[in-house]
Amino acid sequence: ITRLGMPAWAQQAEYELEDYDFWAEQSLLLSQDTDYEKTLEACEQAISLKRIRDNLDLWSARSRALFELGQYVEAIGSYNRVLQVAPRESEALAYQCASYVQLARLDDAIGTCEQALIIDGNWGTDSPALAWYYHGLALQTSGRLETALGSYGRALRVEPENVIARAGQCAVAAELGYSGGYGN
Repeated sequence: ITRLGMPAWAQQAEYELEDYDFWAEQSLLLSQDTDYEKTLEACEQAISLKRIRDNLDLWSARSRALFELGQYVEAIGSYNRVLQVAPRESEALAYQCASYVQLARLDDAIGTCEQALIIDGNWGTDSPALAWYYHGLALQTSGRLETALGSYGRALRVEPENVIARAGQCAVAAELGYSGGYGN
């Protein structure tokens, strides 16, 4: 962010600096293109213009951008804003769980994933397989291999073609000494 707090990429055109609707719309469009750095800049610009607590789409886009940029602590806080407005956002809880895994806060990760699965609310563009995968990863990392194997299996029941859940399942099966063909 440079001149007048406006993102550098936006300075090339004539944008209305104080147009909240413009920046909110940019945030959502950029998040669909998975340009997370620009998404975050546009979200911050919109939020600085109008601190609307209940703009779920804007806060969700900001949270996802923070997660994808590896800013896990900030992502957890931002997802908390989403959950204050919409407590049944299972997708937000699943990404909080993923953030906790990245921060090696495994007990927090396990509990948050379990909460997402119990609520089984709005999954957005994802599914419960996301929470099951991160649940399995947190369990695997904490050495609870048999339980992790079950979580990966649940992810695969939801999304049979989920390659990261399949890879997790295979890694745990190998660690446990199971021979080939497990989970087919």
